[in-house]
Amino acid sequence: MASGRAWTQTELMIAMNLYCKLPFGQLDHRNLLIIDVAQKLGRTPSSLSMKLCNLASLDPRQKARGIRGLDSSSKGDKEIWNLFNADWERYGIESEECLQTLLAKDADKESNIPALVKKPQKQSAIKMPAIFPNGATETEATAKVRIGQRFFRQSVLASYNSRCCITGKGINKF
Repeated sequence: MASGRAWTQTELMIAMNLYCKLPFGQLDHRNLLIIDVAQKLGRTPSSLSMKLCNLASLDPRQKARGIRGLDSSSKGDKEIWNLFNADWERYGIESEECLQTLLAKDADKESNIPALVKKPQKQSAIKMPAIFPNGATETEATAKVRIGQRFFRQSVLASYNSRCCITGKGINKF
């Protein structure tokens, strides 16, 4: 076994989430998403990539395709695999929340970038009178949102290589 720190349950959930969303050919340490997530986890992109390939060794779909993954899956890898397979809906949602929380980490640092100075726009030749609203300018709306939809969509797209399973046409991934 490699001499590094053990993977936490949350880290394994995030890895499983990525595994479900990324096609096998994109489990590479040069993948920008893997680099970003690994950095935020305090791990190397290679270690995250290897963890994803360890998960691939547990995937019967990959085995059926003749893909073995890596043979060094841990007890934790097997446990997270079994948890997901026992309750995809619950763990899909939980893992998506973990991933989104991680990706939002340090996002506010980007706000320190100086704003671009906008050039004044030319005045239009025709002057329109200012029209001010005379009623309410806001309203409340209620919308139903399916919990876990993002995880489900990205997992299905990864399974079909970002193509419609009926027509075979390419689909925007994210």
